[in-house]
Amino acid sequence: MEVTDQTAVPKILAPIKAYTGAVKVIDAGAEEIYCGVRTPGLEDFELYRGASTEIPTYDEFRKVTEHAHSHGVKVFVTINQPFIIDSMEKKMAKHIRECVEAGADSLIIGDMGMLQLAKEVAGDVGLCASTYLSATNREAVRFLKRAGFSRVVLERHVPLEEIAEITRDADIEVEVFVHGSGCSNVNVNCYFYHYKFPAMDKAYLGIDGIKFPCALPYEVIDGDEDGVSLGTYPILDAYTFCSLCKLPDLIKSGVCGLKIEGRGINEEYQASTTRLYRRALDLLRQEDEEGFRQLIETTKRDFVPLPQTLPMNSLQELCCEQGRCYYAPKFHAPYKEKLTWQAWTKLQCKLLVVQQ
Repeated sequence: MEVTDQTAVPKILAPIKAYTGAVKVIDAGAEEIYCGVRTPGLEDFELYRGASTEIPTYDEFRKVTEHAHSHGVKVFVTINQPFIIDSMEKKMAKHIRECVEAGADSLIIGDMGMLQLAKEVAGDVGLCASTYLSATNREAVRFLKRAGFSRVVLERHVPLEEIAEITRDADIEVEVFVHGSGCSNVNVNCYFYHYKFPAMDKAYLGIDGIKFPCALPYEVIDGDEDGVSLGTYPILDAYTFCSLCKLPDLIKSGVCGLKIEGRGINEEYQASTTRLYRRALDLLRQEDEEGFRQLIETTKRDFVPLPQTLPMNSLQELCCEQGRCYYAPKFHAPYKEKLTWQAWTKLQCKLLVVQQ
């Protein structure tokens, strides 16, 4: 593929949850990083995330921004709390001011009430519409621009061809996810999340970060064949995990950023995934199509997000053969694994920590 001035290579936005992780992903080639920062008094009040996925203090966050800025890297902070009650206002206003004063370049916001508060207290800091605002078309992106956002993260389910249509008509930066956990539902519209499933207490789901019913395996029954069991699969865990093969198309689409999911996963995963996408994008920027194809084939066979000390499957087996790919058709073939890729990977991460 030919990369011209009209098809600028998008930036890599990598996840972190600690200063040490920031150092690693920046060394790996991230041009932007994003994180949560623990909010005093509201430590566990962020949608789908907990305090363990956040920078623990404002002092550590300041170290992150100082290191990032010294390397020309921007820092985005997630403000994903819903603005539900008035008693939150002072705490969140103070939290936003602390993050901005510590050097945040942009705030990723997932609630319109929180957007209004941020506009009042954050000054000239950039405002990025989280995927939690579910922008899936041009009109939604235009609305978010009018609301005051300078960047929009599209909802994960937007097809590749529609991404190009949105970016072509949008007078605003558009960012997409490229790697990590997906969801078969639309973000922030999950009615499973607060339901207590007895099976969630099973030992193999007692893993840090595995709290959701969508990570459970379900027995699939054929209703037309007198209730014949077709097997047990994590059927709700769709639209995961990789989009390396789609990078040329994503560059052509005109997106400004490629977001790697994984604030809750360990630093080795964050750095190795960032490094992989950095290599791929650099080859495309150099118009080295043969080198890019070789990288893809090698990666499918050899790449795992953690050191080879664990018996992990290849990317080819876990992702390609099962269609676990952003921008692949939805509702693809049943998975071979009894756990979701998300749950299985986090189990390996925990085993690695125990071994060390």
